[in-house]
Amino acid sequence: MSELTEQNLTRQQAEQEMACLRKIYASVRLLDPKMLAEEPCYPPWKNVHPCTSCVGREAMAGKCQCSKLETLGSSLYQVTARYVKVDGKPYVMEMILPLDVSARSSLHSNELIYRDALTGAYNRRFYEEELKHKYLNAGVAMIDLDDFKLCNDTYGHSAGDAALRLIVSIIHRCIRSTDMLVRYGGDEFLLIFPHIPEHVFIKRLEQIRATVQALHMIEYPDLHLTVSIGGVYGACTLDPGIRQADKLLYQAKECRNKCITAAFSAEEAEKPKPNQESDKL
Repeated sequence: MSELTEQNLTRQQAEQEMACLRKIYASVRLLDPKMLAEEPCYPPWKNVHPCTSCVGREAMAGKCQCSKLETLGSSLYQVTARYVKVDGKPYVMEMILPLDVSARSSLHSNELIYRDALTGAYNRRFYEEELKHKYLNAGVAMIDLDDFKLCNDTYGHSAGDAALRLIVSIIHRCIRSTDMLVRYGGDEFLLIFPHIPEHVFIKRLEQIRATVQALHMIEYPDLHLTVSIGGVYGACTLDPGIRQADKLLYQAKECRNKCITAAFSAEEAEKPKPNQESDKL
């Protein structure tokens, strides 16, 4: 799920955009709230294989873009739903793309190899093999759950696991479909925003921090979660960008529940982190 800048279209603009999209997608539909409530399913599978989760309803409720994979027999489909306003009224633009056998095999393989089993975020292997040496104009952030060890020690590892899954769910609601969330290690996450304006990058990180702070876990009402965030923005190779973001994260964690950002600097990235040697012990 990814949050979007609200798109306002006229009916003519919406029809023109859908005509372009139909050159790529097998089906493009515009669904209003009534259709989503009564007949949301893509016609070929609505009677044979009703959806177990409706991304159209999710996109409408969250005013965002959502996507998923759906199967019908041996066929695989990618379903994308995007919230839009047309003539000032809310709609969801739904796009259906059939995937061939090679795409299905590749997607399944990558899901197994590159996804963290607990949270569904990308895993460290994905970063090491696909991202580490990439040069991007991007926002790069390191996010760490405050006092995670205390959470595990006090409430048990099941609470810790639930907290990690919830944090990932919140982050996904605050980012775009093009952004990448990686479980970097334990309770630490790497978040990459390709081609994002500086002010939007800072706003998104602060949104994540504030949303986590306001969270209440029904199963653990006495558990209050916060995250600390360090972020850098600008053109950089990811490895040094992460090193600088990690230093800013270290500063943020001294106060807890704080977000610190800066422009990328190769010089700053190479400086040792305070107490780095003692951290290794």
